[in-house]
Amino acid sequence: MLAAKKALTPELREGPFKRGQYFENHVPAHGEGCLAGSQAMVKTSGAAQLHRGGAHGEGCLAGSQAMVKTSDAAQLLRGSAHGEGCLAGSQAMVKTSDAAQLHRGSAHGEGCLAGSQAMVKTSDAAQLHRGSAHGEGCLAGSQAMVKTSDAAQLHRGGADGEGCLAGSQAMVKTSDAAQLHRGGADGEGCLAGSQAMVKTSDAAQLHRGSAHGEGCLAGSQAMVKTSDAAQLHRGSAHGEGCLAGSQAMVKTSDAAQLHRGGADGEGCLAGSQAMVKTSDAAQLHRGSAHGEGCLAGSQAMVKTSDAAQLLRGSAHGEGCLAGSQAMVKTSDAAQLHRGSAHGEGCLAGSQAMVKTSGAAQLHRGGAHGEGCLAGSQAMVKTSDAAQLLRGSAHGEGCLAGSQAMVKTSDAAQLLRGSAHGEGCLAGSQAMVKTSDAAQLHRGSAHGEGCLAGSQAMVKTSDAAQLLRGSAHGEGCLAGSQAMVKTSDAAQLLRGSAHGEGCLAGSQAMVKTSDAAQLHRGSAHGEGCLAGSQAMVKTSDAAQLHRGSAHGEGCLAGSQAMVKTSDAAQLLRGSAHGEGCLAGSQAMVKTSDAAQLHRGSAHGEGCLAGSQAMVKTSDAAQLHRGSAHGEGCLAGSQAMVKTSDAAQLHRGGADGEGCLAGSQAMVKTSDAAQLHRGSAHGEGCLAGSHPSCSASEQR
Repeated sequence: MLAAKKALTPELREGPFKRGQYFENHVPAHGEGCLAGSQAMVKTSGAAQLHRGGAHGEGCLAGSQAMVKTSDAAQLLRGSAHGEGCLAGSQAMVKTSDAAQLHRGSAHGEGCLAGSQAMVKTSDAAQLHRGSAHGEGCLAGSQAMVKTSDAAQLHRGGADGEGCLAGSQAMVKTSDAAQLHRGGADGEGCLAGSQAMVKTSDAAQLHRGSAHGEGCLAGSQAMVKTSDAAQLHRGSAHGEGCLAGSQAMVKTSDAAQLHRGGADGEGCLAGSQAMVKTSDAAQLHRGSAHGEGCLAGSQAMVKTSDAAQLLRGSAHGEGCLAGSQAMVKTSDAAQLHRGSAHGEGCLAGSQAMVKTSGAAQLHRGGAHGEGCLAGSQAMVKTSDAAQLLRGSAHGEGCLAGSQAMVKTSDAAQLLRGSAHGEGCLAGSQAMVKTSDAAQLHRGSAHGEGCLAGSQAMVKTSDAAQLLRGSAHGEGCLAGSQAMVKTSDAAQLLRGSAHGEGCLAGSQAMVKTSDAAQLHRGSAHGEGCLAGSQAMVKTSDAAQLHRGSAHGEGCLAGSQAMVKTSDAAQLLRGSAHGEGCLAGSQAMVKTSDAAQLHRGSAHGEGCLAGSQAMVKTSDAAQLHRGSAHGEGCLAGSQAMVKTSDAAQLHRGGADGEGCLAGSQAMVKTSDAAQLHRGSAHGEGCLAGSHPSCSASEQR
């Protein structure tokens, strides 16, 4: 190993070109894992950063321009501060883009001095979104660590003392609010048979909708008793799994039905009042008949509310007496949702069965005579419109080899996106030919799975791209026209620029379709030439999806930047004047409502040094999974110590951002890598054992 290093030294001293060249041959990423200071490490492709959302010079030489400069676009994805990892105290570190905060929802004073009051104090509002403990990362055993706000638990649903000393009160006690999100038992993971395991808070059940004593001793009261609140989420009967015939099984709360839309006494004793009575409210969700499963011929079965039908789109008298008016009459509106035949379940051969409204078929896409007499015309004929939703073959279920099976309507393929002859004889024309319409749903290439190099593989229909949103020739020969040309339609789904990946400066890159922006909600000219009209103009429609300010990215101080639509904020939950002129009232004032969605501190993006910026909740880190002292003074304990739990979410190395050469940086947890998928020693000291051994192995 020593000899290898010595042999490299003279070669490396010859100049930066050779350095960069040497390591580019060994490392796939631009400078990932290269010698510190090499050109490969400094140079970072903006395109690559867009996906990972890292700073321009992530892992570059400390103090280099690459590290300081951070692309706003990259930050949009990761939602980190502009100068994350910059020189301690530099302006880049202090300034934090409001836009970046939108994604990450960080606390007020993130990056404050370790142990400062700002770090200890955590706002409950901010915790609502991220749901971490108040004193996460605080001194072990400190009150801040023990105390956990119920609000914070709401998002994460962890126990109050998650990670506390085994058997401590903090571990045993579990706030109901925390359970709301995770829906676990109070003492999930507690000693078997302990009271904590038996007792289950109703609030916790709300999310998971399980029985009170799920997993409790069979026959225990906890298992029998089922809270209505818990049922709300899962919509099961009160005593689902209870002793047959028990009161818990019979009684079914209407509220619980609201979610699942089942009858009041679904599964109750046949003929019981609970079964007969059906709440309209419950029906609204499932859209079933009033007396679904009721006594045949009862009024409950006959009467069917149109409102209930609207959701499921069933016939008025589904399950009614055969031939009754209720069965025959079918509202078009109801059919719109489910797309069933007018007389589904009617007498075989009756007109009701034969007649099928096109509108009804639109939703379910069933054959005209689905369920008709085998071989009848109704079964063979299949409306293209009906196929639109289900996307089945014309004669699905027909005699093998019949024309009905072979012929497949393009319209039908629209939903399922399968090949014309999917399941046909291998090598048959049906298998090879693939309709563009079918590709619309699946978004695969024309000849996906075809012979390599065949025309079918090369040609890619624009329609197919609509769903997957890939370039025309994704996977085509590099430099081919198919690769360069990118259909606007395809961009609609993925919302990328017209020429994403095109030659830099090409017209394709500059031009950005408004339609494509609608999905991604970016500015019209995101990535356009700075100051170009495309960059300045920002469509309100695009903002609706992303919920950014009207002029995000506009010329600083322009009216577009100042004005921020409340509607846009509703989706993103940002401060009222995010991105406004520094020091303006709009920037200072932050609506609590907006914070509710994003879970950031009240004064995020306020004047540097203001109290609002200083106040930061530690718990906010749980959602983002950053290190305890991210952005702290270099060399401080806060920076060195990195909680494994935090890494689990972000998937960064154990010592990401730690002192160069420290053990924390060298050691990289496999679990963390699983999330990010980066190399084990990304950014480690050149020549460190993991990095070198990895290079040698490669």
